[in-house]
Amino acid sequence: MIGDKDLDILQETQSTTWLVELVIKAAKKFGYERYFFKTSSAIADDHVPSSSAASLPSTSSTWTTAPTTAITTPQRTPWTRSSANSLTIDGDVFMETIRLVNLR
Repeated sequence: MIGDKDLDILQETQSTTWLVELVIKAAKKFGYERYFFKTSSAIADDHVPSSSAASLPSTSSTWTTAPTTAITTPQRTPWTRSSANSLTIDGDVFMETIRLVNLR
């Protein structure tokens, strides 16, 4: 998930190396590198089977705070944990990464 108030996007360890490098390059362009890949983790996601089938696995991102079940209470909603600034960071880096992929 993206958009957390305390944005800290994990590096998924099964992602394609060159794509991770493009995400880092995109983040640096905007001065956002502090939000990306400070930590890494293996995440069982839908891209893992395609990775083993020799297609392009994507990078994965996740919130590093409370589990999803904590969001669904009256006091904790997705809106209390989200940030417009964080969504801007995610969007800027995503769009720049797509531009860089197209130049490859």
